[in-house]
Amino acid sequence: MPGPFTQGTEHFPHASRAHDDARTRAYAALDPMVARNEEATEGLFPPGADAHPRAVAEEIVRVLALPAGTRPFRTVVDFSQAGVEEVNEVLRRAQEDFVTRLGFGELLHVRTAPALGTP
Repeated sequence: MPGPFTQGTEHFPHASRAHDDARTRAYAALDPMVARNEEATEGLFPPGADAHPRAVAEEIVRVLALPAGTRPFRTVVDFSQAGVEEVNEVLRRAQEDFVTRLGFGELLHVRTAPALGTP
């Protein structure tokens, strides 16, 4: 799950205004917050962080290079240190508890299939 990126995309400049002029006027009271958004987001990153979207592609390559059966269910690319790992852990435990209570706990673990051609 990627976090915010302020370089390598044009997300912030293109996300700040609706194409509908009437809607833009209706939200004009939020303009000061919109103007501060990019700077505020930059402030989330630790000094020297290279928060570029290419990190998502690099993480995908890393995960795909892992042996089958060892790849994580979720992985996080978040330079803003927003606590996503902690949230994912709470979600994982809640899902595991629910699926186990349903009686399908065996579905929570990946089993590797036998190699093709083996009995």
